[in-house]
Amino acid sequence: MADDKIDYRSEKIRNIINEPPSKIICYGITIISIVLSVLIALVYLIIRNTSYIVI
Repeated sequence: MADDKIDYRSEKIRNIINEPPSKIICYGITIISIVLSVLIALVYLIIRNTSYIVI
């Protein structure tokens, strides 16, 4: 009986995993990655070019 539940869940999970993500999710992940990369680069350049930090 436990094996039946595992097989049933495994089939559902396989169906979910086999579906490729929608385009909006792919574009969203790409845009978020680009924005984070640009922010990290800007922070690095600002800290690198600043000899002191004024608070």
